Amino acid sequence: MKLFERRSRPDPAAAARQIIQIIAPYCQGGGRKPDPADLERVKEIGRQLHSGGGIEAMRQVCEMVRAEGRKVRAHYGPMLEAFWDGVGDWQA
Repeated sequence: MKLFERRSRPDPAAAARQIIQIIAPYCQGGGRKPDPADLERVKEIGRQLHSGGGIEAMRQVCEMVRAEGRKVRAHYGPMLEAFWDGVGDWQA
């Protein structure tokens, strides 16, 4: 699942959409524990963003994900921050 080829600029909107699709089921209550494969997919998106645009690219996507979460009253931002802890320069 590559968002972009190495050395090209990341697509923040595509990254945000993919992340939301993955984490949304875990933000709907019920305390469902994230599947390790989903956790790894979100971490890989973070690694790709960091590789292509550094911490700023990650922050941009996190804010996009957070904004979508606010629209549906879901905690997408905190979930993403926890998933990305330790990816690149990210610290939750």
